[in-house]
Amino acid sequence: MTFDDMLLEPAPGVMAAARRDWRWYAPSWAFPLLVLLVWHVSKTNGEAEPGQISTVLLWVYQFAAFGLAVSLRFLGRATTGQVFVLAMVVPVGVWAAAVLVRGAILAMMGRLDLA
Repeated sequence: MTFDDMLLEPAPGVMAAARRDWRWYAPSWAFPLLVLLVWHVSKTNGEAEPGQISTVLLWVYQFAAFGLAVSLRFLGRATTGQVFVLAMVVPVGVWAAAVLVRGAILAMMGRLDLA
């Protein structure tokens, strides 16, 4: 893939942009799940919160993932609104859904001590 191949016109809508460039946004969408996994593992191990190293690694990952998503704006492949929705709003929705599903699973298991 050459640089000229990456310079496409912005997709007409958010869903079209997500379908076309989902690989660029996927790391941002996975970030809330990674955070939830790290917190769950630390709670399962009896720690009050995750260690500093895992927290720093998560934030470095998020910085890189968001930078990858925002680069679409600078390449002209997405509008600012599309990047905002797909790189910031969607991960918040993923986070909310994951927290609700995790809470429901823990409640069904009777393990509210891990919530």
